[in-house]
Amino acid sequence: CHKMDPAGGLGAQTAMGDAVVLANYINTLTTVESEDVEKALKAYRDERYPIGKKNVETSAAMSRRIKQGLVGKIIRFILAHMPRWLWFQILARNIQSRPQISFLPLAEDNCPIKAMYQPSLEKTQPKNMAADD
Repeated sequence: CHKMDPAGGLGAQTAMGDAVVLANYINTLTTVESEDVEKALKAYRDERYPIGKKNVETSAAMSRRIKQGLVGKIIRFILAHMPRWLWFQILARNIQSRPQISFLPLAEDNCPIKAMYQPSLEKTQPKNMAADD
């Protein structure tokens, strides 16, 4: 569960990333034995929990700051008048997490910000698809 203020869009971003990574691990299951399922769920949690935690904390901090009287007004003014290059630097950290589905052809990544390492992509990508890169 990711309780986040909807204004920042981090809840949707986190949920979609979680779905992609979970699908990667589920797709590799060859049995429904509880040990195999637990191993896949642990790998999913290990990969996504730090990202989800960071996004929950960021969302909560922004929500508190923006909603507080005069401080909120000042922050909203600054955000509205912030140079585009500075805004891009602040957002860069959030767009680094963009997992890809390992069992489909990979999407071309034209973003100037390098994507963060995605363990599930390496661990679950079929060998024949990895060679197509």
